[in-house]
Amino acid sequence: ESQAINISADVLKIDEKDRSDAHVVEMFESRLDFSQYKWIREFSNPSAVGFGVDATYSRSDQRHWMVRCHHCNHYIH
Repeated sequence: ESQAINISADVLKIDEKDRSDAHVVEMFESRLDFSQYKWIREFSNPSAVGFGVDATYSRSDQRHWMVRCHHCNHYIH
C-alpha cells in the first residue's frame, strides 16, 4: 500500500473501475495530490445505474470516443 501512495502522478487511468476495490482506487487517487493536472480517466462496463463509472459519466460532459474504421470510413463508439 505504501508504494502506491509514495509515487506521484499527473494522470490516473482506472481500468474496470466497477470491478475494482474502492479503497484501492482511493489510495491511488492520492498519487495526484501534488499534480497541477490531476487528470483521472476511468474505463469500465457500467455495473449499475448511479454507481461507479455510470455515476462519473453522469457528472461529466458526457463526451464519446469515436474511432474511424479504415475500411469503410464509418465512425463507431
